[in-house]
Amino acid sequence: MKTLKHLGIVIGMFVLVNCSSAQKTSVADTLYFRDGHSMAVQLDEVGPDAIIYRQVGETLRRSVAKSEIARITLYSGEMIKFALEPMDAKIPPQVAKRKHVVKVDILSPVVNHLVLGYEQVLRPWMNVEAKVGFIGVGIAKQGDAKYSGIMLKAGLKFINRPAIVSHGMRLNALLQGGYVKPELIYSSYTMKSTGLNGSAMLNQDPVKSGDFAFNMVFGKQHLLGGGVTVDTFFGLGFGTHWTRTKDAVDKNSGSNNSFGVLVGSSSFPIALSTGITFGVAF
Repeated sequence: MKTLKHLGIVIGMFVLVNCSSAQKTSVADTLYFRDGHSMAVQLDEVGPDAIIYRQVGETLRRSVAKSEIARITLYSGEMIKFALEPMDAKIPPQVAKRKHVVKVDILSPVVNHLVLGYEQVLRPWMNVEAKVGFIGVGIAKQGDAKYSGIMLKAGLKFINRPAIVSHGMRLNALLQGGYVKPELIYSSYTMKSTGLNGSAMLNQDPVKSGDFAFNMVFGKQHLLGGGVTVDTFFGLGFGTHWTRTKDAVDKNSGSNNSFGVLVGSSSFPIALSTGITFGVAF
C-alpha cells in the first residue's frame, strides 16, 4: 500500500513537470524586427551584440544581431525595446536594394556633347560604370564648325572604406562615397564646315578626329533622399589625339575640344577629364 502511494506521488510529480514544461513552450516570446516582420521564439539570452533564441519546438540555439531587433515581447507580457546605436548608420532595406543608377553629366552640353551614364553595384566597395556621349548635341556654338560623333567611357569604381571602423558601424549606402576609378576613354567625331562666317570654308573636306585615353578618376558621389545621386569627379592620365584629313593623319597636335576628355599633344600627352552628374537610383 505504501509502495502504491509512493508510486502515485512520483507519477503526479512527473505529470506536473511535463504540464508545466508544455505550458511554457506553448507560450512563446516574440521578436519584432526593424524591417517590420515578427517571429515567435523561445528567448534564451539577450547579449550586448546578439540575441540568442530557439524556434518554438526546437532545441537548436540561433542568434540574430541585436541591431536588427526593434523590441521583444516576453510571454509574460513584458516588453523590451532597443534603440539604434549612435554609430549605426544602417539604411532602410528599400534604400539598400537600390544598386543601379542612370545619370546625366550636366556640364557636357556646355561643350557641345551630351553624356549619359549607367552605374551598377558589383559588390560592396566596388561598382562598374559606363558612359556614352553624343558629340554635337549641346548648347555651345563653335563658329563655322559642326561636330558629330560618339564618345565612350568605362571603368571600375573602388569606393573608399572607412579608415576606422567603430562598433555598430554599417555601410550606409552602396552608391555613395569617395572613390578611385581607373577609366578608359574613346571618342571619334567628324567636323564639317558650315560656312556661317565665311563662304570660303564651304568646299573644305570633313575632318575626322578621335581620342584615346586612360585616366585615374577621383570623385565623390552623394546619395540624396535615398534616390538621387550627385557625383563630382576629376580625372588625370595619359592619352593620344589624332586628326585625319583627306591627305594625311596628324597625331602630333592635341585636342582643342573637350568631348569627354582633353588630350595634350604628343610631346605632352596628358589627359584631363572632369564633370558633375545627376542620377536616379533604383
